[in-house]
Amino acid sequence: MNKHVSIIMPCYNSSKYVKQSIESVLKQSYDPNKIELILLNDGSSDNTLDILKKYESNNVIVIDKENEGVSKTRNLGIKKATGKYILFLDSDDMISNNTIELLVSFFDKHYEEVDLITCPIKFLYQNGKTKTHRRYTDKFFDKKTNVYDLNDYYYLAQATMNVMIKNDKKTMFDEKRFYSEDEEFNTKVLMNKKKIGFVKEAIYYYRRHDQNVTAKKKEIDFETVYDFHKLLLDKYNNHPYIQGLIINNYRWRLKENCLFSKNSTENKINEAYTKIKEKLSSIDFSLFKELDLTKEELLKLIGLSGQNYIIKDNNLIINNKTIIKSINSYNSIYMITKDKDNLTIFGNITSPYFKKENIDLYINNKKLDLNYNYKYQKSFERYYKFTTKINKIKFDLKENDQDIPLCTKPIKWCSKKKIYGNYQVIINNDIIIKTKTIFNRFINKITLNKSIKFMILNFISLFTKKYIIYFSDIDSKIYKKYKKSNYKNKIFISSPKGLKY
Repeated sequence: MNKHVSIIMPCYNSSKYVKQSIESVLKQSYDPNKIELILLNDGSSDNTLDILKKYESNNVIVIDKENEGVSKTRNLGIKKATGKYILFLDSDDMISNNTIELLVSFFDKHYEEVDLITCPIKFLYQNGKTKTHRRYTDKFFDKKTNVYDLNDYYYLAQATMNVMIKNDKKTMFDEKRFYSEDEEFNTKVLMNKKKIGFVKEAIYYYRRHDQNVTAKKKEIDFETVYDFHKLLLDKYNNHPYIQGLIINNYRWRLKENCLFSKNSTENKINEAYTKIKEKLSSIDFSLFKELDLTKEELLKLIGLSGQNYIIKDNNLIINNKTIIKSINSYNSIYMITKDKDNLTIFGNITSPYFKKENIDLYINNKKLDLNYNYKYQKSFERYYKFTTKINKIKFDLKENDQDIPLCTKPIKWCSKKKIYGNYQVIINNDIIIKTKTIFNRFINKITLNKSIKFMILNFISLFTKKYIIYFSDIDSKIYKKYKKSNYKNKIFISSPKGLKY
């Protein structure tokens, strides 16, 4: 090997960020004479190639090729690499100044133990702020740089290319795969020794924007996702690490509402659920207490799996193993509209009890119809719509007229200060809904800027307090203020224990 480290950077229409990526390599604390940077222009139609050529030197190799995709491009980089180790870096990402030095030092020390090492990802947003990827928080890697056995730490799902590997010239990307090619590559390397190295002090900066691969993954058809999971489970005999990869994939797809593509028909969705159950039926959910899943996320995944369970002493049990302790049913309100003195509430109930019969939701002692919504359908969830006069609202979930504990959560789609439909909504531990006044039409003519509109409407609301509706928790600031004042406004209060509204 001529160099100690080869860095492979595929570049496609990367003119906006590639300079920063290259500079982050050239400014490394590690000896530059031991670093080889391979820049592969994958048929860019912008001026990416011109930028790359400006950096060409003894240590920076520029390869111009026709557009063939990231897998074929990375494979060419692997074939050209002369370093003992290979580090992958995307052309819009960066690494901290000492990343290579830290990774090489760790790899040299643990060379016989591992074939792949990783470091934390920090998301880099357009406003310059950063946030550590949940996979690399202390909950997963025990707060320290170390080698982790995947038989024990099976939940360390390495799905991204913030990795350094040995340059064995054998392990290549599947050039026919256009979905999760990075996840498959990492798995192929890791399943050899079933160990992964982690260097906490190094940092990989992953730029978040609409054009990156993560954004595009949301549009992948379900069949592609399913076929990939089938391949992993069949090839690696249902190893707990593979189960962790799959659970993690379904978790974020459920969270982002992209389990199915936007154009999926109801029949397609039903067919997909049958296939999901087929694969998730083999998942051992008792393994995943360490996966940092919320109870609600676990409920949805177990519901998707179709596995048989029982509820005993308010615990959810599968195969005599307690999977979730002290389970609650969750009532999430996602929209409220007002017409004169009437409120219409839209929400959904997530409850494991729905697998049983005779489960009913009551609002103000009125039984509601609970329906599926196929566009966002998830097991254990039922949707409802309820119209009532503006008064105290009480939610009850019952099984054969016996109360089931119900945790009601406020409107979850609001953040900070926004304007929705005919209402202003302020979120700051409190939820305030204010009806707009006749001045709204006039304001719309003045400005379309939502922040300015909100400020003006907020000022106007000082003179229209009788129209204000408050949603708050009992221990919130708005409620304490309400208790101390003589407000005559309507107010809706949620118990901090979450049992009643």
